[in-house]
Amino acid sequence: MIDETLLAETVVDGAEPGSPVASDDPAAPSAVDGTLVATQVQLDAAEAYRRLRSIDFGENIVAGGEITFVSDEAFAEARNLLDPTEPAFDLGDFDPTRGQRFSSWETARHSGRGVESATIKLPKPSKIGVVVIDTKWHDGNQAQAAQLMVSKDGRAWIPITMATPLQGHSVHVQRLEVPDEWNYICLFMFPDGGIARLRIYENVPAELDTLKPHDMHDPTAYGTLLTARHPDKIEKPTKEPFKGPSADDIVYHRRCTNWEKPVNLASINLGAKVIDKSDQRYSHAENILKDDVPQDMGDGWENARFRLPLNQVLHDGYREIWNHAEWLIIELSDRGLIEKIVTDFRYFNFNNPQSMEVEAWDSHGGGTLEQAEWKPLVAKTQVKSHASQADVELPVTKPTVATHLRVKIYPCGGVHRIRAIGQVINQAPAA
Repeated sequence: MIDETLLAETVVDGAEPGSPVASDDPAAPSAVDGTLVATQVQLDAAEAYRRLRSIDFGENIVAGGEITFVSDEAFAEARNLLDPTEPAFDLGDFDPTRGQRFSSWETARHSGRGVESATIKLPKPSKIGVVVIDTKWHDGNQAQAAQLMVSKDGRAWIPITMATPLQGHSVHVQRLEVPDEWNYICLFMFPDGGIARLRIYENVPAELDTLKPHDMHDPTAYGTLLTARHPDKIEKPTKEPFKGPSADDIVYHRRCTNWEKPVNLASINLGAKVIDKSDQRYSHAENILKDDVPQDMGDGWENARFRLPLNQVLHDGYREIWNHAEWLIIELSDRGLIEKIVTDFRYFNFNNPQSMEVEAWDSHGGGTLEQAEWKPLVAKTQVKSHASQADVELPVTKPTVATHLRVKIYPCGGVHRIRAIGQVINQAPAA
């Protein structure tokens, strides 16, 4: 039995039933919004994790199955869900078009659907006793929630769980005891992200006898969800401080610059700095100021997938995500008249922002950053269609004198570079 002294119980608020989410595939099921799993038991201790993983669940009935439909697998294929081995991960191992490699099912950002799905044909008709959903190595980009449905013929579907909240880099175990045998399983993720493995077992191990099962026929009969975080440490790409040019390098570049012509005043080599930012989960914000050509997806500014409250996601509130912005503030190398803004998304194929906005502030008249009166330089502009493109020029409202820029990306995502081309005013000496 699992030692109850190792369990810390927390209650997850329920959600009222909402509208089904339609699929593009007529043979694929639609997600059913509904009440969340009521009790979530978090196994935080490494000892609790080891005890949970030591349980013999028996045969994993999805191993050897077949993915018959998937709505999106932009970053990693859904077939990885069925892999019987542990998910592998090597920080910095980048695919040229997909970025960091994950042994998982991972979908694009900002599809607008609010839900993705994968349908699995089981190797043989099977009962369902225990479901294990693993988000290993996904921490900040994991799916926010998951739901399961079953079918005998792949057309008539029955939900066996409600939308279950998922934690990053964690194992999630739920006792179901679904009667009868089934040939198909559909896994939904809300709204997008990554899930490493799906494991389903027919029998309930004795160690889980005390878990309250979820009753698929009674929406008030909540089940118990066990979650245990993997003890494997995830090194953040931004753990080490950003290494920019030295003071001598900046002096050299400034001396070599023709200040009579418009220059990139957001160049780190000329002394521009990122002085504040909202998030840099996957790569340093300072990368956006570099002058060289981006080398891969890690060579830019990329933040975590922004999440709304789950109840809002489930009840058609996903569209409000477009109002959220991640941001950074750039102190330009010099005060200047900004005439052109150019950005770069060349390796951000499925995770560049939906839109961007740039504001300008001229500190020449005095005042602090907190007192800044930001003026529009680039109005909120759709950039999703520029995924994987370089040298994307954003429409400047009108040339504006500035010492600082505030760059906003909606709702989140990745940008390699930003260049603020302008004519210097009161150019500072080179040294």
